[in-house]
Amino acid sequence: MSETLPQDANENSLWGANAIAAPRAEQLRASLRVDVLVVGAGYTGLSSALHLAEKGVSVVLLEASSIGFGGSGRNAGLVNAGIWKNPELVRKLLGAAAAERFNAALCDTPAPLPDEVAASVIPERQGLWDTHTLLTSSRIDEQGRLVMSSPGRLQGGQRAIRQNWMTRKRDTLYPQLRGTRWAYHWSGCIGVTSTRILRVQVPAPGLFAPAGYNGRGIGTGTALGKYLADTVASGNRDDFPFPIETLQRENWPALRSAYYDYGTLALQFVDNRW
Repeated sequence: MSETLPQDANENSLWGANAIAAPRAEQLRASLRVDVLVVGAGYTGLSSALHLAEKGVSVVLLEASSIGFGGSGRNAGLVNAGIWKNPELVRKLLGAAAAERFNAALCDTPAPLPDEVAASVIPERQGLWDTHTLLTSSRIDEQGRLVMSSPGRLQGGQRAIRQNWMTRKRDTLYPQLRGTRWAYHWSGCIGVTSTRILRVQVPAPGLFAPAGYNGRGIGTGTALGKYLADTVASGNRDDFPFPIETLQRENWPALRSAYYDYGTLALQFVDNRW
């Protein structure tokens, strides 16, 4: 397995700079026979593999690059319970009984800190995010660093526009930081579904394909991995709290991606400039 950090060229990830050394893993060359194959070492894959192993199920985890190389290693570090849709809208989409299981499975996904630790690390330092068209989130981490996020890639000519906008946004929210240089910058892609609800699809018997966390994958992906492990190990889908679908493709994915990419870029070019 590659030891490449979860970042792209010309980016400098805080997570990559502070992560513990990844375990060494060689390229798979032999033929193996196991009960379950997990593809992808992100939050969902790692959680699934761990819970399966704890149940005594033989499992192999495959990763093309390095642990957390995709969206799992490119987030802003906010652990949100739930999804973008509020519980009432989930109820309308899924029905009362299914929505109850869905919401209950996600409500406890953040792991709370002990009181004495929380008091010393985050004395009223709640994670914040807004509901603006150009949404932002911000929080203070354990070392007292400000971590902010917003939509957009940092590749090519987009980088300067997006970084300048983030600086202007930061200075508007926290004017005492004006003139401070950013120490780290990184980006990644998120899967956005048309319903804003995650999908667990079964493209073939025995093959589960979760996708579309809509930017809420840390807690959600970890919880989903546990429930997938329970379902795979038991063969019982009745207690699985998320909707399972056959393979479904989103309409016009490239066009929708371009809309968000260049739409946010245009807004960031002019927003908070005057």
